[in-house]
Amino acid sequence: WNFRYDRAYPLYSTATGGGRKKALAGQRADFVIKSKNVFRQDQMECVDDFVANFIGKTQPVRFRGQVEVIPTPPPGCEYSVQYTPIVSGLYQLDVILMDIPIHGSPFEVDVRPAPTKIS
Repeated sequence: WNFRYDRAYPLYSTATGGGRKKALAGQRADFVIKSKNVFRQDQMECVDDFVANFIGKTQPVRFRGQVEVIPTPPPGCEYSVQYTPIVSGLYQLDVILMDIPIHGSPFEVDVRPAPTKIS
């Protein structure tokens, strides 16, 4: 594994937000990846390719979250991850960069059934 000091370092990058722990089936959920470099400083340029993979633990389901750069004032670089789970159940969320998990990954996501509408 080869890293550059001017790029994000997976072991110091983190994920925050409710979507990394829970979601409702059929509804969009999200969380944020905060990228840090090898010196544990905020990453200045948003040029890294983070990946968010979901693997069903209770259902044979796999899907990927959409990762996009969030424009933030310097210093700092954040990535927004959005996803819409279709099937309720427990999922393993792997957030990786260069095939290395970020700090705290994998996460367990509990996807609950969406509330039913009564009319």
